[in-house]
Amino acid sequence: MTEEAGPAVATFSGGVARFDLNITVQSGAIVTLYLFSGASLTARDGDALDLSIPSAAAVNATVPVNGSFPIAPSGDFPVGRAWRLRRSTSFR
Repeated sequence: MTEEAGPAVATFSGGVARFDLNITVQSGAIVTLYLFSGASLTARDGDALDLSIPSAAAVNATVPVNGSFPIAPSGDFPVGRAWRLRRSTSFR
């Protein structure tokens, strides 16, 4: 069974996006989060956008968080014509 939550809005500070999510995960369950984004209006052709979760400490939770960190999809997303063609990514 798949449950969908509404979109979360991020706040940005110092190059870091913070999302306030309220997700309940049952023991042994897997959660897949999708991130859809676009470049800021101040981004220039040639800028590179990237996404990662550097460590478990970067995830605030009411229970311990573990896994293989950093979680960082390979590659980046160059701003420019190519960026407009591929605007979203997902990772597990």
